[in-house]
Amino acid sequence: MKRVGAVLLLTACILQPALLRATEEKSAAQPDIIAVPELTVVPATPGSQEEMVLKALVGSLKSAKGIPRELSLQVGKPIEAIRKGDIIEVALLDTRLTDPGGNGIQFGDFVYRVTPGEDDKFSYQLTIPPQWIILDKGKPLLTANVADQHCNGSYWRLLTTGTDCRLESITVQPIEKEGLLRELSLTIDSVSFQQAVTEQDEVIGGKSEFSANGIHLNSGSGQQVKVEKINSNASLEDFSLPLLLSLMEQIDALVNIEQEELFKTENQELVLNYILRLLRAASNSSMTSDGRIVNMTYSEDGVLIASLDEIGSLAGYAGKKELSDLRGSFHFRNLRLSLPQVPAELQPISLQLDMTVARLPLIRFLESLSTILPVGDNDRQLIGLLLQRSLLQQPPLFKINRLQIAGGKFNLQFNGTVEPLLPPDSDPRQFLANSDSPLDFLKGDLNGTIAGLDFLSAHAAKSAQQQPELMQLVLATSLLKGLGEATGKDQYAYSVKFSPKEGLLLNGRDMSPLLKGSLMAPGGGAPDEAPY
Repeated sequence: MKRVGAVLLLTACILQPALLRATEEKSAAQPDIIAVPELTVVPATPGSQEEMVLKALVGSLKSAKGIPRELSLQVGKPIEAIRKGDIIEVALLDTRLTDPGGNGIQFGDFVYRVTPGEDDKFSYQLTIPPQWIILDKGKPLLTANVADQHCNGSYWRLLTTGTDCRLESITVQPIEKEGLLRELSLTIDSVSFQQAVTEQDEVIGGKSEFSANGIHLNSGSGQQVKVEKINSNASLEDFSLPLLLSLMEQIDALVNIEQEELFKTENQELVLNYILRLLRAASNSSMTSDGRIVNMTYSEDGVLIASLDEIGSLAGYAGKKELSDLRGSFHFRNLRLSLPQVPAELQPISLQLDMTVARLPLIRFLESLSTILPVGDNDRQLIGLLLQRSLLQQPPLFKINRLQIAGGKFNLQFNGTVEPLLPPDSDPRQFLANSDSPLDFLKGDLNGTIAGLDFLSAHAAKSAQQQPELMQLVLATSLLKGLGEATGKDQYAYSVKFSPKEGLLLNGRDMSPLLKGSLMAPGGGAPDEAPY
C-alpha cells in the first residue's frame, strides 16, 4: 500500500507513501468520483475510513502508473472499499500491467484487508495472486507460480511504519512446449521485502531490505545460471516530515504530466521548483543504498565457465548543509573464467572503485537556472555558462577513497584527491583550450602500492613468444619498477603529487617533462613536432 511514484525522493530512499490522507477535508455534500486513467472507482461515503483508504490506494496506483511511463495499469472491475466488520477490504480484480503492444504481466486478483486503529494508525494484509502470466503481444508466454506468500504492514498518516512481505518457491516456465523457450525454467527459493520507518519530533528515518535467494535459470539448451542471493539495502536519516508531506502533494501534479511534456515551457518552473525543494530537503539528511549479487556461476553443458563471489555497488550522500557530497562505489570479487584468453595465473580477478564528489554546487546551479526560465534549445550556451560559473565559484573535489585492481599475485591499490584549479575570472573554455597539459588546471595527490610486477613481467615475457605485443607490457612493468620505491618482495610504493606550481612529482622525481613530451608526441598536442 505504498505510493511507488514519489519519483526521485521515494524511489531513491525507502520512505514510500502509504494509505492515508486523513488531513484532507471534504466540502462537497456528495462523494466525488475518483478519476484515474484505466481505473474505475466506486465512491465511498464522504469523510469515512473507506473513503480515506480508497483515496490513498488510488493515489498509489496513479503514481505507480508512471513508472515507467510506457506501462499502463488496468483493473478488470471497479475498485470498491467494502466494510466487513472491523476490516475494510479492497480488491483489485484481474490486474494487468502492460505496454501499448500488449507486453507485460497479467497478475490476477490482489486483495487488501485494512484494519483501522487509533490516532490514524492502520495495519493491512495483502493477498498476492498465486499465478502470474507473462504476456507477449497480448498472448500468454510464461507462467510464474508462487507456492506460498504473506505480506502485511502498518502505516501512520502518509508513512508506512512497517512492511514484511515474502514469496516462497517461485517457478517460471513456458506455457507452450514448443519453440525456443520450450525447455526454459527459472526457480527462485524466496523473495522478501522488509521496511521500517521511525518518526520523532517531525523528523523521520527508515531502513529497507530486498532479498532474492536461490535463483536458478536453465535455458534448456545447456546454459545455466545460478545465484545464491541478490540483496539490496537502503537507509534514510533526518528527513523533515512536513517537507516530505508537502513534496508528496506536489508530486501529484507532476505524475499527471506526460514525460515528453515535462520540460516544455509551461511546465519548466513546476519541475525545477520540485527538484530544488527535493534537493534542499535532502540536504539536511543522509542516505545510503547498496546492492549485492552473491555467488553467481555460469555453466554450459555441465562445464563451469565463470564464477563470481560477489558483485555490488553503493550510492549515498551526506549533505547536512548542502547536498554536495555524493559517494558511489562499484566492486566485484574473485571472478574466475575458464577461458583460454584469461590465464589461470592472473585469477581470480577483483576490482573496486570507491569515490566521493565533494562540494558539488548542484543546488547553486539550479537556483541560477531558475532565474532565466523558460529556456529552449537556443539557450544551451547560456545554461553551459551558468554551470561553468557555478563550478568556478565552488570547484568540486574528487576523492578516490579506494581503487584496487587484483589478479592472481598482481595487486594495485591507490587513494587520493583531485581538485580542479581555474582562475575565478577566467573563461573556462578558453583557459582549457590554451592549456598544455592537465597540470595547468589540476591539483591532487595519489598514494598507493603495486604488488606482483615481477610476476606480471615474467608472465608477459613468457607469453610474448606467441603474442609479441605483450613486450610492451614487459617494458611498462620495468618502468614502473624503476620509478617505484621497493617496500618488500615484489612490492613497490608510489606517491604522486601534481599542481600548476609543482608540476608532476612521482616519489619526489619531477616527471613534468616526460608528461608534456608524451602530450607533444604525434597524436598529442603538437603533431608536427618531434617529442625530443
